Amino acid sequence: KKLVLIFVITTVISAPFMFSLLLYCPTDTYAGYSQPYSNVLGQPCNAGCGCGGDVYRPVCDRATGLTYMSPCHAGCSAAPLRLNQTSVYVNCSCSSGTVEAGSCGDTCNGRMILSMTLYALGFGIGFSGFSAHAIIYQRVVKEVDRTLAQGLRQTATRALGTLPAPILFGYILDESCLIWKESKDGSRGNCFVYDVDKLLIVFTSLLVAFKLICSIFHALSWYFYPNQEGVVAVELEDIELENPLSHVPSMTNIHHHATKEGEDAPNGNHANGNRSGSTSTEEK
Repeated sequence: KKLVLIFVITTVISAPFMFSLLLYCPTDTYAGYSQPYSNVLGQPCNAGCGCGGDVYRPVCDRATGLTYMSPCHAGCSAAPLRLNQTSVYVNCSCSSGTVEAGSCGDTCNGRMILSMTLYALGFGIGFSGFSAHAIIYQRVVKEVDRTLAQGLRQTATRALGTLPAPILFGYILDESCLIWKESKDGSRGNCFVYDVDKLLIVFTSLLVAFKLICSIFHALSWYFYPNQEGVVAVELEDIELENPLSHVPSMTNIHHHATKEGEDAPNGNHANGNRSGSTSTEEK
């Protein structure tokens, strides 16, 4: 029961650290995707550019803070200029006039470091209880059944975790995609940009929910699992019931006892004979 309690405590303590994933860098505001307005593909500002959805070369309009999928989507028709090691596009009809290569997103290094540190700490606390968790499955069954219990555990883990997890989280990733790669024939390829807000909120919620559900079931097992003293007493009773003649002396012990008595008998007769001989001599 102590091992189960250790696992429950470590799991509950590690759960709040999962919220550190919400300390993320915000998703860029993409023109025509995360914020609707007139400079999307097909609008007058870039209608004659022939922009496609199969190219992702983001550019940023620093004046408005909007990111465009490519210079073409920003309405840029001229070649870029090199300014301070950065490619700059001018006279872009869908923007304020000038855009530069790259997205507008902030690197937010400080927030990322804090998020990864807290997550790693919670990850370590959670895994510190898995050593106790591995022993639990060996302690709750008889020794002859431990191999079978380990096999059933691995089967359940694969069936309930390894197999459905890629399907579930793959669906979440697809639903969180903001910009897909679209070929000219209309087929959809890989995802260019994810909606980080939606993705991490759903992912964190599922992660914390699974941890809490796991803690609840292990807490119930801790509550209903009998004390170890009672288990030992029951096991001793089972041994006595399975071997009712275990208290009866074995044939080996009986034979040994009889042999010992047989060895003692001649010695006693010999001693009596000596005593009789001595008495006869005295009488003579």
